[in-house]
Amino acid sequence: TKGTLIRIFNSEDGSMLQELRRGSENALITSIAFNMTSTLLVTNSNTGSHHIFNLKGAIEKTGGRLSEDDKAIDDKSHQNNKSKVSFLGVFSKYFQSEWSFARYKTTDLDTKVAFSQDKYFYILGSKGTFYIVNYQEVKENRCHLEFEAKV
Repeated sequence: TKGTLIRIFNSEDGSMLQELRRGSENALITSIAFNMTSTLLVTNSNTGSHHIFNLKGAIEKTGGRLSEDDKAIDDKSHQNNKSKVSFLGVFSKYFQSEWSFARYKTTDLDTKVAFSQDKYFYILGSKGTFYIVNYQEVKENRCHLEFEAKV
C-alpha cells in the first residue's frame, strides 16, 4: 500500500474502527504485523521507518477487553499520538488521525517485521541484518534497540 494512512475496519460490519497515520510523506508499506492479541500493530516502509501503534481504540469500539498481558500498553507512553493541532479536525480529517506511539529507523530500506510473544518486535533486512527492538522502552517516541546482527 502506498500512502500515509492505515485504516482498521470491523470485519463483521465493515465500519472503520481506527485511522492511523504512518507519516506525512508517501511511502510504500512493505510489511504489517499484529501482536498475538491484536492490540498492537507494527508497520515498515521503503523509507526504513518502523511505526508501532496501539489498537486499544479499535478493541474498545468492538466491546473487547484488554488481557492482563496487554495492561502494559495502557500507560501514557504507549498511547498513540495526536496532532498538536487536532482541534482543527473540524476542518480536515488529517488532524483527527492517530500517529504511532513509537518508531524505529533502520538504514536497510527493505525489511519485514514480526512480533515476539513479549515486549519485542523483530526486523529482518534484505541484506541479512536482524534487529530486536523493545517497544516497551520508549524515549522521545523512539523504541530501544536491544540487538543487531548480520546473519
